Amino acid sequence: MLSHLAGIVANGSRTLSGFKKVHLNQCARAVNEKSNTSHTRDQIKNHLKTWQRRYQKINKLKNLSAADFDEEKIIITLDPEHYNDHVKDHKNDAEFLNKPLEHFDEMAIIFCNNIAT
Repeated sequence: MLSHLAGIVANGSRTLSGFKKVHLNQCARAVNEKSNTSHTRDQIKNHLKTWQRRYQKINKLKNLSAADFDEEKIIITLDPEHYNDHVKDHKNDAEFLNKPLEHFDEMAIIFCNNIAT
């Protein structure tokens, strides 16, 4: 899904307000053909919102004062002391820290100019 939508963005077809219905329909068809499922445009749109929230979380974590971001390996790193303290208060952040971030490049292409601060 993300790679298909990233391709649409790379071609310059997305509007400032997001993806057109035709693009979401195309994505649903591509996903359905590849994985033999029956996703709808609305399901693709909902998945896209989930990925956008993940991307926002990643950007927030990249800006932690003790965090480093390895652009080559695509990992947000914290030293053990900061990691333990942070995860103690924010358990859900553990999946994003000190581990490679899957699909980060696609998320960056899709959401980079679309994130409100």
